[in-house]
Amino acid sequence: MRDGETWVLVANSTVGRLLRADPATGRLDWVCEEREPGRRTGWRELVGRLKRGLGLAPAVPSVTAAADAAPDPDEVRGFARVLVAMLAAKDAIHHPARIVLAAPPDVLRELRDGLPERLARLVDREVGEDLAGLSPRALEARLAGTLWPAGAPRTSRRPTAQPAREAYGEP
Repeated sequence: MRDGETWVLVANSTVGRLLRADPATGRLDWVCEEREPGRRTGWRELVGRLKRGLGLAPAVPSVTAAADAAPDPDEVRGFARVLVAMLAAKDAIHHPARIVLAAPPDVLRELRDGLPERLARLVDREVGEDLAGLSPRALEARLAGTLWPAGAPRTSRRPTAQPAREAYGEP
């Protein structure tokens, strides 16, 4: 990550992904990810389940039903705080030029309420839908108009190569 970049936070009530938008290439690059603590599956737990012959995921109906249920507002608020802390920690090292938030309306509201003033001023666009399940390439296509508005330059960098005529001494 570098200073002056566009950061994209894509989140829902269980996962948040921070990506950076590269203006030179128009690509989204993965930076980091946070998961809601109740939904984390660690390597140790996965290996233990496989050794005991239990498979990759629990087949308990109550666990599946709880995962499919609507998220608790307090859990959403707590997870939004985790995501805001992640953004603040990254901001302490590198300073973005702008931030794009993409999350369902309830998560978006909690993110907006929890952002420190400095980061809140950098929020340039908001997308009120759950895009957390999309790959970076699918996000590029879905957010193309949001990340790169029509007519906006894709880079703020000055060209380093001279035009061909000047390089060959032609006027």
